[in-house]
Amino acid sequence: MSTPATSTPVLAGVGVRVAAFAIDVAGITLGTTVIAVGLIFAGLAIPGTIDGLGPGSALIHAGALSAGIAPLVALVLYAVLTGHRGASVGQRILNLQVVSLDSHRPVGVGGGMLRTAALFAPVLLWLVLRLAAVLLAPWTGGILGPNGWGGGVIAALAWVIPLWWILLAAQLATGRRALHDRAAGTMVLALRARRL
Repeated sequence: MSTPATSTPVLAGVGVRVAAFAIDVAGITLGTTVIAVGLIFAGLAIPGTIDGLGPGSALIHAGALSAGIAPLVALVLYAVLTGHRGASVGQRILNLQVVSLDSHRPVGVGGGMLRTAALFAPVLLWLVLRLAAVLLAPWTGGILGPNGWGGGVIAALAWVIPLWWILLAAQLATGRRALHDRAAGTMVLALRARRL
């Protein structure tokens, strides 16, 4: 008679962690794209003005939401799932768990926020700059927009994002705890079933 399987935690490898991260980034990108398209269509459908800003302000507000607010909400959700439940959607699919280095328990929402902020640092800066460019466009005369200096900064920062993630993956390849894990005092475990 066989005994039931139990989970034995082992430190997660680089490949499975990168795969879980790719699932999460794809989900965040897909979700925020759907929201952005919906908001743009909603903005086009709203006649008149919003807050007396003039024609087209509905579209500007929809663009602001799609440029920064929706992705920021997605990252907060990612942080809450990682901190409170111990796993994002991608990590749960691949049977991984983020735990405190000391207690081997989920780190809580604060720890999840800190870990997410370090993991997505250039993304967060990019989103804040995009959001500021869209919201301030009516008052800055386009200086922060795509044709102004702000557009150049935002475009340059977009190149930093994949380089940041390559750096973190390289850290994982050498020590399996990258900057975001060190910042929050976490480690990622792979739960594998074994027979007793």
